[in-house]
Amino acid sequence: MSQKPDPGKTSTRATGIRPPTASGIPARKTDATTAATRRSMAAPSPAVTPQPPSATTSRIAKEIPREKRPVVKEIPEVVEESKKIETIPVQEISSPTVKELAQQITKKNPSAPPPPVYQNVSEATEVELLRNENKDLNEKLETLRIKRQEDRAKLQHAEQIQLQLESQQKKNHKLGETLHDAQKKLAENEREVSELLAWRAANQETIHNHQNDLEMALLDKEMVEVKVDELTSKVEDLEQALELSKTELEILREEMRSTAGEGGGHNLNSIQLKSFEEQNDKLKQACIKLRDANSILASEKQENAKELSALRNENSELLRLLEITKQQANEANERMLDLQERVDANLDAVNMVEALTLKSMEAEDEKAALQRELEDYQAIHDMDQQLQETQKQTEKDLLQDVADRDIHIHELKKKLTEEGQHAAELVKIINKYKEKVAQLNEQIEDLKDQGLRYQEVLETTKGEDKKLAGVMSQLQSSQGKVFAQIVDASLKTIELDFARKQMDYIKAFLPDTFTKAGGDSDAVVLTVAFPRVQAKAQLLAKLVLEQYPGVPGGMRREHVLLSHKSEQWAHCQRIGSITSAITVICSKFESALEQCSMDVLAKIAHMQSEVVAEERTIDVYFDYLKQGRLDENTLLDSLSKVHAKFSNMFTLHLSGQPFDTCKWVEQSIAQITATIAWWSVNAQRVLFYLPEGDSDVREIVEKNQHQMEEFGRLLIGATRCIPKDKSLRLSPEFIDEVSSSIHCLDRICSVFSEATSMASNQIGISEAKGLDSSRLKEMLHAVVEKVHGSIALDKAFDPINRWIVMIGDAITDIKKKLESGAMEDAIEEKKIHSSPVIERAMLRRQAAVDAEGLKWQIEKKENEINELKRTLKARIDDLSNYKLRLEMAEKRVENSGKVEGVKAQHWEQKYEQLSADSKRREAELDQTIMNLNQEVETLHKDMSELHNRAKAMSRTALIQGVKSYAMPAAGSSSPSSFTPFAASSAEFVYMQQQVVDLQQQLRYATVDLRRLEAEKAALGSRSGNLRVPNEVYGRISLDHYAQKDSLEKQLKVVFDEAMKMKDDEVRLDWFQPNPIRGSEAEQRAEWRNERAIFETRANVLANRFVNLAREIGHTELEIDVLLLGFPRLTAEESTETMEDLCKKFGIPIGAK
Repeated sequence: MSQKPDPGKTSTRATGIRPPTASGIPARKTDATTAATRRSMAAPSPAVTPQPPSATTSRIAKEIPREKRPVVKEIPEVVEESKKIETIPVQEISSPTVKELAQQITKKNPSAPPPPVYQNVSEATEVELLRNENKDLNEKLETLRIKRQEDRAKLQHAEQIQLQLESQQKKNHKLGETLHDAQKKLAENEREVSELLAWRAANQETIHNHQNDLEMALLDKEMVEVKVDELTSKVEDLEQALELSKTELEILREEMRSTAGEGGGHNLNSIQLKSFEEQNDKLKQACIKLRDANSILASEKQENAKELSALRNENSELLRLLEITKQQANEANERMLDLQERVDANLDAVNMVEALTLKSMEAEDEKAALQRELEDYQAIHDMDQQLQETQKQTEKDLLQDVADRDIHIHELKKKLTEEGQHAAELVKIINKYKEKVAQLNEQIEDLKDQGLRYQEVLETTKGEDKKLAGVMSQLQSSQGKVFAQIVDASLKTIELDFARKQMDYIKAFLPDTFTKAGGDSDAVVLTVAFPRVQAKAQLLAKLVLEQYPGVPGGMRREHVLLSHKSEQWAHCQRIGSITSAITVICSKFESALEQCSMDVLAKIAHMQSEVVAEERTIDVYFDYLKQGRLDENTLLDSLSKVHAKFSNMFTLHLSGQPFDTCKWVEQSIAQITATIAWWSVNAQRVLFYLPEGDSDVREIVEKNQHQMEEFGRLLIGATRCIPKDKSLRLSPEFIDEVSSSIHCLDRICSVFSEATSMASNQIGISEAKGLDSSRLKEMLHAVVEKVHGSIALDKAFDPINRWIVMIGDAITDIKKKLESGAMEDAIEEKKIHSSPVIERAMLRRQAAVDAEGLKWQIEKKENEINELKRTLKARIDDLSNYKLRLEMAEKRVENSGKVEGVKAQHWEQKYEQLSADSKRREAELDQTIMNLNQEVETLHKDMSELHNRAKAMSRTALIQGVKSYAMPAAGSSSPSSFTPFAASSAEFVYMQQQVVDLQQQLRYATVDLRRLEAEKAALGSRSGNLRVPNEVYGRISLDHYAQKDSLEKQLKVVFDEAMKMKDDEVRLDWFQPNPIRGSEAEQRAEWRNERAIFETRANVLANRFVNLAREIGHTELEIDVLLLGFPRLTAEESTETMEDLCKKFGIPIGAK
């Protein structure tokens, strides 16, 4: 994240160039004043303690534009410091004179001694002296200008770093705000839960009272139901009375009408009128009562609706029980009748009647008692119904009360949410204020560091006033070097582009085998990749240290508590430790690849893609550097994985190969030194986190610092003991000591790094001025438990001390072994050994030369064969012409029928001449074949002699001869550069070329011999040799075809037997161990025996098949085609897997 620059700094910060003044010199006074103003704004006044602003204050500060805000008063000390750094004002530089410069220097530095007054000196001498002074002052001025330009670049870099730090601090504050909000919400939830539990405990008695009230309300409800029944009966009576009154009123009206009709309506008596009035009053009262009763009933009607349904259900149930009781009573009466009849038949009727009367009276008494109980139960049931209704009403009231309380709780929660939002806004304002304070503190520290650098430069300049001319010349030479480097880099960029184009064109000329997987291209890429990765790792560590440089005087407490510089320096040292480890393993790879064989290089060439992928991981960090994103928050796990991946690759593929042991020991010691430097930075941070005073943590860390310094001195002494002209014989114990020291150092550094990160986060949240010793010890204890395991708090430093003791023992043993010289090998004559890539290139080059020679020989032999074919064709044409003439002559003789002795003799002579010519040609062919055989024998003898001479030559002469042939020296053109050794190597190359040529001639001669034999056989058949006809015409042809049929049957039997062996071919082609059958060694021995037997059988069958096919008359081409289907085994498998072989050679398994 980037921060918007201030309006007043937009032009300077955006363009990176300060506006020039009238004289063309950048104005530096404005920058110094701005820096002083920024420092004065950042540094709090000693008399006033900064208070966090309120919401109103921060809102007003946002509304006021930056240009109208009040200027903060400058601090005198900062202004004085800035004035010391200021250069000469621009107006005074425009046209300086000697006197004006002297006056300016006197004004700026009153304490300086006055300029020397030249008395009793001639005018010329004075002018010369003043010119020298002017020259010196101009040189000083140029020096200061150059330094100010450098300071400007540093200021711009510091502003970039400040912007990065501001963005990172904003991220950290946002994370802190998120954590604070989450903790606040958790506390609010816990408080609400506790309040609800407390309310429940406090209102437990009220809830119990409500339950009692509910029971009482149920009882009241039953009483009200009884009253409702009574009122209902009264209403019914009143309704009946009302109906009667209405009926009587109608009757009276009819009588009055009839009376009015008879007497004109004036015959009503007073009694009737009075009765009517009384009835009217009663009816009015009844209507009023009825209206009241109806209003009461209307209010209670809805409440009684549910009761009616329940009562109806109970009534139906009671009716059902009543029917059952009546049925049982009828059955009992019937029984009684039957019994009575029986009794009447057996006993006296009078006695029976009395007894039955008594029993009937008793039954009536029981019936009356049961009726009373039934009435009591009915009353209890009615009371229960009333209680249920009362309870339901009470429950409704309580639910309404609960709903009201829920609404009240919701309103309270809403208020709490609004208060929480307001509190969050206040927290944000406070965090912004804290963030701004942290930014200003960091700016103060940056300016202090910059002031220290400037002070150091000024002190150096004051101490070397007499050497200003030398400094100017050095600065000018350094500027020239920088410009030369820029020019060189531009030229190299152009050369690199065109070199890439040239490589593309060269690759277009190379065969496809060069770029295939595991080929020459992969071997070259793998050989170059590891040195390139090593150089990149070293460059990364160097650039990171340049991005975050140290300050004069080392780390201060403000760097740890008020800024992130200590974290940045620790991060830089960690990167240096990791890159040193990568450098060690890459250098080990490089030396091993230079000393390994071509077979090993071909075996591991496929790893180039993995190495290039890991190299891209390092390139990502270079991209971070370009973008300015590489800081203390950048993760380094990917960089650590690169070292782990390379270590595993070396262990798997090159563990048995030799390498440069002296270089490995030196770089391993450098890795240990870099790791100790990383630990030292973190240990210094731990000491600055602690408050002033004695503590157990401070004592232990300071003791560890002294031990680490002693280790550094021991490592320096061990480095000096490494031999320069000898090699080291590394023992497993020595390698284990180096590995254990590195491993223990990594553990200690990781413990201190994590502990300091925890402490930094704690201070960032709490804004404390340090941490207690107990708190820091707890952090270290927590990290140690992650690495070591469970351990008591008071023993938290025991594992660290134990690891440091192990490191000290290992480093001491390393130094003793190097000082004793026991591991040094005696000086031996180094054998000339070229890189496997060079050897592979020489082989490819020699193969190309051989291919050209073979091509020339093939063309030569083809021309000879074509010539022979033309000669044979001409001779065959002559023979056919002679035969045609002979046949024509014979036909003429037969047609004429006249045989003359002279002509017959002439034709016989002609025939004999033709036969002689044919025999002569056959003899010439035989002679040619004999000559070719002699040439073949001569070539065999020459080839054996050349082989013996090649074996007698040493390997050194062979390799040097090949090198001299492939890569001739620059000075070899002169005759004086010839040496006997060069002559012998050239002779060997010539002899080797002769061997190849003779072998090629032998092959072609053998082919020509076979062709000539075939042509001889064809010529003999054309000349009239006997051959078996295609059809049976006699005994010879019959015997021949019978023998041929027998041979073909035998051939078919052999071929079928060979096809049956195909199943064993699949099983024996590759070794497949079976863990159930026994050990792998026994299985492999058994497999090899079976394989040998199988190969013997296959060879016997193949030889037998070839002999039978030749006897039958098959051509060699047909025999070769048939032999392709015969079983055969591939070479015994190597340690590589089948997939590796397929990928390596690009062919299917079993292909020949």
